[in-house]
Amino acid sequence: AAEVASFDAWVMSSRPAVTAGSAKAEKSLKVFCMAVAVSPIWPKDSSAASMPALALESVSLAEASTSGKLGSLAGIPYFKLSELYLKAGRYDDCIAYAKKYMEPPHEEMSAVGLYRFMGYGQFMAEAYRYKGDKAGCYEAVDTLFLLLPYLSDPEVINYLYIRRGFCRAAFGDHEAALADYQKADEILATKYKPSDQCRVQLLAFLTRQFHAVGRDAEAEQCSRKNLAYI
Repeated sequence: AAEVASFDAWVMSSRPAVTAGSAKAEKSLKVFCMAVAVSPIWPKDSSAASMPALALESVSLAEASTSGKLGSLAGIPYFKLSELYLKAGRYDDCIAYAKKYMEPPHEEMSAVGLYRFMGYGQFMAEAYRYKGDKAGCYEAVDTLFLLLPYLSDPEVINYLYIRRGFCRAAFGDHEAALADYQKADEILATKYKPSDQCRVQLLAFLTRQFHAVGRDAEAEQCSRKNLAYI
């Protein structure tokens, strides 16, 4: 408890109180947001009742102090809060913060911005899934596919299909989930061998979905491949 209190106090006292848009403000906000991002408290205790006060303080900072002049840097508190609310089981708050700072992909967007967009989409899809909201989950995961024109690495592109397949499987749409997993493997095959780890890991997903749709022979085949490569 003392460690938590002292960390909260340090971050609160360290938050910038300077004119937004200045070089000093940018540097101060970066230090502050990174402190929040690497807080040793959050991974250990993410219960809704014990979330540290610095979380909401960081959001207030982003909203009131930056005036939109610090670009993607100001989104760090929103990103961390969306993730934290998901872990805390506060799904509506997770969705609200993801929507608040989910900037659509565009050609000038940085790699960090694209990564953050993917993170928000994933947080929202998971929150809707936990809520049992099929339509919301599917809409959120489909939003991830707006990234396709800006992605080139097969290992990143395949993740979109794996995530959608996971959501579809969770709601019992096993044929559609299987199609997504097969598409993911097809994409990975353009760069990786069947024995490469990313494709081996996908075999477990394929095994479950083949079994779920009654294609047991193919499920057994995938399972044997998986065991052979482990």
